[in-house]
Amino acid sequence: MPACWLGTVTVHSDHHIFWVMRGTAKVLAGGEVHDLAAREALWIPPGVPVDQISTEPGSVAFTVLLPSRLFPDFPAGIVRRTLTGPLCDLLLYLHSRWVTPSWREAAVTPDIAVTLRRVFSGPGRPAVSFPVTPVSPPAVAVARQLVDDPADRRTLRELAAETDLSPRHLTRIFSTETGMSFGEWRVELKLAVAARMLADGTPAGRAAAAVGYTSPASFSRAFRARTGTTPGAFRSVSGGPVAARPDAVTVPEAPAATLLPLVNRVHVLVWMARGSARVRLRGREVTVARGQLMWFPAGVWHELTTSPGGVLLCLGTLPLEVPLTHDHAVPFSCPGIPEEDLLYRASVMNTLLRPYPWDPGEFTGELAALLPPVGHRDRSPSVAAILRDDAEGHQTLATWSRRLGPDTPELARLFRRDTGQSYREWKVDRRMTEARALLRDPGRSVEQVASAVGYRSAISFNRVFRAHHGMTPGQFRRDRLARSLFEAVE
Repeated sequence: MPACWLGTVTVHSDHHIFWVMRGTAKVLAGGEVHDLAAREALWIPPGVPVDQISTEPGSVAFTVLLPSRLFPDFPAGIVRRTLTGPLCDLLLYLHSRWVTPSWREAAVTPDIAVTLRRVFSGPGRPAVSFPVTPVSPPAVAVARQLVDDPADRRTLRELAAETDLSPRHLTRIFSTETGMSFGEWRVELKLAVAARMLADGTPAGRAAAAVGYTSPASFSRAFRARTGTTPGAFRSVSGGPVAARPDAVTVPEAPAATLLPLVNRVHVLVWMARGSARVRLRGREVTVARGQLMWFPAGVWHELTTSPGGVLLCLGTLPLEVPLTHDHAVPFSCPGIPEEDLLYRASVMNTLLRPYPWDPGEFTGELAALLPPVGHRDRSPSVAAILRDDAEGHQTLATWSRRLGPDTPELARLFRRDTGQSYREWKVDRRMTEARALLRDPGRSVEQVASAVGYRSAISFNRVFRAHHGMTPGQFRRDRLARSLFEAVE
């Protein structure tokens, strides 16, 4: 398992939990470097920049975002914790729910929310980031001098004179390229350097002097205004992991959950990492046991319900050109693939962490080898053409028959053989899958959604949608917008 890295700066508006399942990881967040071992996690609050994440070879790490409104009273600082096995499984469950938005139930139940608060609340350092560096050469030269010596006592006028710029011009450059005035940028730099020294255990008075403050009181006022805490309190917070004793926190079992009926545009491979799932297909029902894999071929209707504690992870997708049919939708085992390899694949598939160098073609090629030894290897080209070119089901089967060659009865037989359902059933299911995605956009009216998925009348669209979901499109939209899938149900 190659090392992975994320080199793009990300700033989330939600709470962000990053944890290591296997191996080690290094996270640069909030201006600090955090070295994490297996079963260690970081709670990163909204607005704290994550500059870089890297893992060592053989390591597996995951992430999940939780809406800030669920945890409004959490501290502004990054919190680090050591996790138990059950806590890792709970976070893996939340990750699986986060990356698949089409579940009926909310993921964060009240008892899960309480558990997360108990585990991650407590001491944590407020994040103090280094300011953005300007890009213009004269401003870069000034910034480098101050980074090398934050206690430099030269004034703006003296620094500007060395660059042949006027003080006003230099201030304008800093304001344009960093979003703050030169004076604000300089204070931010001093406090960021001081925060790193305090985190390393440097006494507050020595840190104040090192960044150019002549008075500990003025340093304390500036530091508190920036972080909400005093330098002494900031220094006293342990940056190391805090062990979560198994008997200290009772971890609730993840609830059972049902995925809304889907018809995929591509072939999707899933892995039952924890628990089991019951899968309904047209005309049959199968059970996926822990450790088993299953393909959901493109165009095949399916609905699944996980057991309590069940975690279903996506391992990847294949394009429509690969000849998978309804018969391939069966659970199968791959005893030769260790669990850590499957976790690694799920991590790469569902997070922004990528191996370096990253070869998507090689990744897809490995998936193509994981096919169950059943089914029609040669899917009908006519059915493949319909699935590819009529994603919303706008045509009739007779129209496709005239275009593709087989007569209508033969085309109907081939379509049912390859997808497990009639063309009419597939058309409605595909439209409903697309409609749910469009209804999540508040900028689209129900009438526009109806037209986009092939209905001439909003009335007929409402009737079909209600038959499939037990609610009207308007009720579905209000329910989804008012209650996020990750919002705890009181």
